[in-house]
Amino acid sequence: MVTVYDGTTVIGTVTVDSNGNWSLTPATALANGKHTITATQADASGNVSGASNTVNLTIVISAPVITSPEDGTSTSNNRPTISGIGQAGDIVTVYDRTTVVGTATVDTNGNWSLTPATALAYGNHTITAKQQDAAGNVSGVSNTVNLTIVISAPVITS
Repeated sequence: MVTVYDGTTVIGTVTVDSNGNWSLTPATALANGKHTITATQADASGNVSGASNTVNLTIVISAPVITSPEDGTSTSNNRPTISGIGQAGDIVTVYDRTTVVGTATVDTNGNWSLTPATALAYGNHTITAKQQDAAGNVSGVSNTVNLTIVISAPVITS
């Protein structure tokens, strides 16, 4: 039996196959940040080996990308569709500066889209997004989209 550690925390145990191989996918995803992975092995009598070599790794969740609207867009639509790409299954939160505009789930093709539930005020807006994976890891900030909501001119019909 092989026991795998992240630092001093057990992240799983696994049985060695007849060829001496083993593989482990932790039941809980590793958090963003640095991890120090080691393993020990116990024989049938319960004798435990010393720790294996150390594998250092860093988990980094990438930021989503806003693909629409384009940076610098002006529109009279105060509830514009905001869309982009991200990691399938992650939750994307869209912000206007520090105010949450809405959330969307990234589909299996890596796409997400949302329409703000509340109309954006007339004027300038700074739109960004972050994504969160199933383990609760939150990405850095996406690209910035500067968006201006303008008042449309009235149309005279007769």
